Amino acid sequence: MTKNLEIFQVNFTNNDEARQIIDLLKCAFPNTTYFSMQWWSWKYLSIPNLQPKGWGIRDTKTNQIAAIRLFWPFILKNNKMDNLGYQPVDTATHPSFQGKGLFSLLIKHALKEFKSVNPILFNFPNDQSLKPYLKNGWDLYSANQWVSAIMK
Repeated sequence: MTKNLEIFQVNFTNNDEARQIIDLLKCAFPNTTYFSMQWWSWKYLSIPNLQPKGWGIRDTKTNQIAAIRLFWPFILKNNKMDNLGYQPVDTATHPSFQGKGLFSLLIKHALKEFKSVNPILFNFPNDQSLKPYLKNGWDLYSANQWVSAIMK
């Protein structure tokens, strides 16, 4: 990994960290207008009985968040059994850190962290993120761009 960068687990209830992540999302997606603390609370703090997961990469010199990868939790029903699932939903890399492999690093780190939880992971990647997912071991299931990493 690039010097002065470290991976950290996102604390979704830490308002300062949430504001930094929202600022990163606004920077990475300047034409998106809904990123706010109200949006954060709705999306990540109002999920009953389930906890979102996420990891980021921080520049230890400046304390700036360089990249994030956030996952929404789900209960998936299969043959009357409940299975824990996660969908990667918000990803961003600050423009000054792009092209350094941080997206791939966060994908690999998340898979390693999820191994002990053993969830079903699935996603609907956009054209920009599909290639890195496939490069990092995810499988494409249809033309609708379903990808998953099977942990079970």
